[in-house]
Amino acid sequence: MLHQPAIIRFEQPDAFEEHNDKVIEILEENGIPQGSYPATRSFPPIYIVPEVESEDHPSVSGLRVLPGVIVDIQTDDD
Repeated sequence: MLHQPAIIRFEQPDAFEEHNDKVIEILEENGIPQGSYPATRSFPPIYIVPEVESEDHPSVSGLRVLPGVIVDIQTDDD
């Protein structure tokens, strides 16, 4: 199965403050430990998860239901 990078960002600082702990929890529950992916120094940060199996990966669907959390799966076309 092809793995693609995922970009996780927050619409506003409030969304980061409200949902960051849950974002990290969802990633860790799906085998993506904190510190294993780069994050920008910006506020709110942008997380770059190197390998996500698909748009249907449990971490992606779990993150997309959080208000203000945006998940973009990078493809070869991007």
